[in-house]
Parts: sequence; C-alpha cells; structure tokens
Amino acid sequence: MAVVQVVIAQSGPLPIKATAQINTNGPAVLTLAGSVWSTSANTHRGVVPATVEETFDIGSHTFTLVPMNSQTTSDTNDFFSLTVQY
Repeated sequence: MAVVQVVIAQSGPLPIKATAQINTNGPAVLTLAGSVWSTSANTHRGVVPATVEETFDIGSHTFTLVPMNSQTTSDTNDFFSLTVQY
C-alpha cells in the first residue's frame, strides 16, 4: 500500500521551509502545487502542479520552497502543498 505524506500544506509567503521524516530508501514521488503572482501583472495564478521522482535515504529531510525568479512573489493569499508518495 502506498503512503502519501503531507510535508507542506500552508499559506505563503515564500520561502517556506519544512522538515519531514522519510521512511523509505526506495523510489518516491514529490508533488508540488500552489499559486504565485507576478510583480509585473500583480495577478495571482495557480501554478501547474509538478511531480518529480526521487530516491531518499531513510531519515530527516528538509524541503524549501522559494520563488523561481525576482518577478515571482507570493503572500498570504497563496497556498502551497507538497507531498511525498512512496
């Protein structure tokens, strides 16, 4: 049976940092969803969810969400979700 572990589920602003205990050293999938806005358009937009495969060592891991560039920003109106599935 698969385990879905919520690592981050909170409002912005970015950066957001969280630590999670990962209990597998096998294949895992990280899924990130959220919203941000552009300083040039000043409009909140949903970000296309991203899924990435990863293999962890068993133990504590720190995850940090940061803006991709200087035109990307967030505030308390933006919500972020990061899960690990294994």
